Amino acid sequence: MIKKILLILILFDCSFAQYEKVKIGKIDKYYKDKVSYIQLENMIKDIERNFETTLHMNIFDYSKDGKPIDLMHITPSSMEKRIARLEEKIINKNAKVKSRFSSFKSLEEELKVLKTKYDSLNEVFIKQNNELNDYIKAKNEKKKLPPKEYEETKKFIKEKKATLDIKLKQLKKLYKDFNRRVLSYNNKVQFYNNDIRNIYSLSKELESLRRAFKKIKGKTFGQKEITLKTYYKDGKKISERKINQSMNKIEIYAFDSLDELKVILAHEIAHLVGIPHIDVKNALMNPILQKNQIKHLELTKKDIINFKKNF
Repeated sequence: MIKKILLILILFDCSFAQYEKVKIGKIDKYYKDKVSYIQLENMIKDIERNFETTLHMNIFDYSKDGKPIDLMHITPSSMEKRIARLEEKIINKNAKVKSRFSSFKSLEEELKVLKTKYDSLNEVFIKQNNELNDYIKAKNEKKKLPPKEYEETKKFIKEKKATLDIKLKQLKKLYKDFNRRVLSYNNKVQFYNNDIRNIYSLSKELESLRRAFKKIKGKTFGQKEITLKTYYKDGKKISERKINQSMNKIEIYAFDSLDELKVILAHEIAHLVGIPHIDVKNALMNPILQKNQIKHLELTKKDIINFKKNF
């Protein structure tokens, strides 16, 4: 049963392909500043020349009595809006991450300066503290100091301790300031890492939504007529089924650039004359818009085989 259905589809596709005429139909006002009538006309004529030059046969003509190509504007669906919101969110997050990252260098410089200050002052403090301890130790080794020397020693130690206390306070302040900056830096790094993880998560969600949602940028419309005929011949009942299909218009719904519009037009015009999809990378008739075609519209070898097989 499956083989029979496939055979009918292949025969149907082959018998359906035929020469057509096309014209520019309605252009929604939404596209007023995106593409002009002349640009559209030139695109269609360029596609016509491209097909004829490559295939060496007349596939379609641009004519006033042709089948219409309408440029329609459709309000974005809830899925499209959700994708757009996610894209905007990722852009904003990336900007935030970039800003955070650029601030790291200045913070690192500040920490470096504070650390140098602290190390330098700490080195002086340790040296002076050791010197004072050595001085006190030397004085203590003397069994008894004369009253005058004792008072002078006492005064000297007091002054030195006062100086060391000031330096110790400065050290504590620097240490506190340094730790506060380190904490701030670490928090920023944590926020940065959280943003990176968040962007990754949002990107995976966006990728999943894009896979699930395929935006239709163009469509070819037609009608199918099925005629059933039953009759008797030589006493036997014979049933015949005839399928006639004709395509009568093209609608374009969206495009991101004029180059992309040209590819969509070429793809849909090919459908109009009866050329089916082919699941071949880089081909014009691949059901998914191919980036190489946007860069340079051309019929690939597989496209040419597809045209010659079906036209």
